[in-house]
Amino acid sequence: MPTGNKTIIHIEDREEDIMFVKRVLEKQYLDLNILSMNDSEIALEEINDGTLLKKRPRLILIDIKMPKISGFELLEQFNENENFIGIPRIIWSSSSQPDDIKKAYKLGANSYLEKPKDYSKLKSALLTTVDYWLNHNLIKS
Repeated sequence: MPTGNKTIIHIEDREEDIMFVKRVLEKQYLDLNILSMNDSEIALEEINDGTLLKKRPRLILIDIKMPKISGFELLEQFNENENFIGIPRIIWSSSSQPDDIKKAYKLGANSYLEKPKDYSKLKSALLTTVDYWLNHNLIKS
């Protein structure tokens, strides 16, 4: 699937999940730039100082349950910065709690996906999500 010159920011504290996302997406999308951040404090700094925006992300994948600063807090910061309008923010979490889902949407998430426990379903969900937001959704950043 061709994607053009595109960058995804992946904010996730678990190294296993970071490696999974990179491995799956790099195999499928040869020209996709995947920038992983495993420290939510650094992500927050880069949101606020403009560094993250300079990386020109087309999509931001965020875990919600991270030490220091949660994905919910990051969503709030994205909402406070109008420069991030039009950049889809996808919650990619192991939580299926209705309160987490409602809160994510209330805070401006464009989509909320539970990480399936089965490897093949997890891989399929990731590829389908990225394909949709990069190649089919009409929001362009």
